[in-house]
Amino acid sequence: MRNRYLLSALAVAALFCACQKDVNLTPVRSGDANQILVTSISASGAKPVKTVDPVKISVTGSTEHRIDIKVTAGKPSGAPSGFSIQWTTLVQLAAYTGPVDNTGWPLDPIAFCNASFSGDVLNSRYALKKGESVTLSMGNLLLDDGASTTCTGSLPCGTAFVFRAFAHESSPLLRSPWSATLSAATIVGNCGTDGL
Repeated sequence: MRNRYLLSALAVAALFCACQKDVNLTPVRSGDANQILVTSISASGAKPVKTVDPVKISVTGSTEHRIDIKVTAGKPSGAPSGFSIQWTTLVQLAAYTGPVDNTGWPLDPIAFCNASFSGDVLNSRYALKKGESVTLSMGNLLLDDGASTTCTGSLPCGTAFVFRAFAHESSPLLRSPWSATLSAATIVGNCGTDGL
């Protein structure tokens, strides 16, 4: 009787180990610091999957209620399926005490704004080739083909913001890592009632 239980336990353990070989995912860094290879270990060997190259973001100008952000697609992949941008004020980011992701960004979507710019929509201007750029007026977003946002309206004047972005998945490439964060501010001027 004891031997039957021992044999059953060994059979279950062997089956568990055999199944694990087909589903074990091991993330590893490639030689390029901006790309992550995800290696799937299976009976047929390792299969690396690459990401879209990260986009770069920079400030091209600002007013009392707007910050112009230039998004540039990475090389060699570009950002053919578009990209997304997240932003929040520096004060809100510093005061946030909830859960964060591995970059320190809030996980609570109420703590930041989000805008998506799809390159997969007909007539979209967000399908970026390698090194190609598009400029967006944050606080005065043009909601054209492919664009959507959780925050509409102008930005408050004299306020510091933090932005980050990523390129969307474009098969067979996974979505890119986040860009470096970018700090920018609206200027102090006639603050009136147009700000949030």
